[in-house]
Amino acid sequence: MIDDRKARDWLLSRLNQPGTMTRLERLEDICEEFAEKPADKLTESDLLRIWTEISNGVSDLPSTSNNLVNAANPLILRAASKIAQNNADQPGTRWIKLTAFFRQNGERYNQLSHYVRAVALFDPGNAPTVTAYRGLAPKVLTELGYNAKPVLWESLIQNGDEAALNPAIRFSFETIRRILPGADIYAQAIGLELLPGYAKEVMSTHSSSP
Repeated sequence: MIDDRKARDWLLSRLNQPGTMTRLERLEDICEEFAEKPADKLTESDLLRIWTEISNGVSDLPSTSNNLVNAANPLILRAASKIAQNNADQPGTRWIKLTAFFRQNGERYNQLSHYVRAVALFDPGNAPTVTAYRGLAPKVLTELGYNAKPVLWESLIQNGDEAALNPAIRFSFETIRRILPGADIYAQAIGLELLPGYAKEVMSTHSSSP
């Protein structure tokens, strides 16, 4: 279990760095821009920013990410956006539904970075960005104090295991809210991207101790 005070000091020192502050501003700008746009009001330009733009302020798509088969199909992208912005479903449920939806519409590969980023755009207070998603590996969750047996989120998505996936996501956000109680949802979202770095430092200290 990490020390919240030490984690808070570590995170604040990094959140206050100029590059991180710029990143935070970009995240807030795009999330606020799309906050009041229901799927049926999204323009084709909006849809491209959500689904295909390499860097849209929420996350950069990894270089290993392929473009979507339906990248030029606004009807499919609009329907996918409706799934992504349905906050009645928990984030992991939306990831699973997007995976199934795109597969049913000809997507041969699981484009998880696209799905994770879209959900985070519409729900930054509860859904991790791509960077946070990739950083919150099972060993990191264990170091943060997660009691259930952590499993790679990608495996849970592939198996459609909402019952294991959503609690792990919820735990991650409960942890960052506890560590950064006075921060807004955007600072907490970026804090969640950074938190695995702190956990890994702690793990490294443990492994080097006699």
